[in-house]
Amino acid sequence: MQILGDVKNSNKFYIYLEHGGIAWVSSIETAKSYVSNPCYTEWYNKPIYCTNEDIIKGYDGNLYIKSQCPTDPNIKIKYDNKSMFVESAKKHIKADLDEVIENSPFESLEDAYTYNSSKIKELKALCKEIFEFRDNLILFYQKILKKYEKEFEVTDELLDLSYVYEDFLTNCPKFKQNDVQESD
Repeated sequence: MQILGDVKNSNKFYIYLEHGGIAWVSSIETAKSYVSNPCYTEWYNKPIYCTNEDIIKGYDGNLYIKSQCPTDPNIKIKYDNKSMFVESAKKHIKADLDEVIENSPFESLEDAYTYNSSKIKELKALCKEIFEFRDNLILFYQKILKKYEKEFEVTDELLDLSYVYEDFLTNCPKFKQNDVQESD
């Protein structure tokens, strides 16, 4: 009996069927009993695969693990180039803001906001700079979306938008903390 995958951390155990789909059970013990019993002709003497991945029904009515499910050849796939850029740009913006907060005396962006009207001039000024930086990031992001709106249209093919990413990453605002001097 051959078992492929991580048995301890899996919650689905399956075999490949003749037509390419799968049959699965939620227990390794059940799977072992099926592959060792000739009464279960679909399962008998087949290797058991282990996964945590979702099981879905394909367009052909067969079950597949999600990553291996075939698409209907009669359906044209549309690529939303914008959503892929948006996801990446938002992650970059969040990472930039997280880095600024990590290198500041604040615990979080929300914590920084509480110093917006603080009597401590240095912290109030730093808070203002952080939120100006955040606004500049958002305004730049919106500018890029507007600048490349033609490239972000939904298409039948996945476009190479590396020049858009390059523009975004190269010209994205950087945080420059001003030296805040306490006035006497």
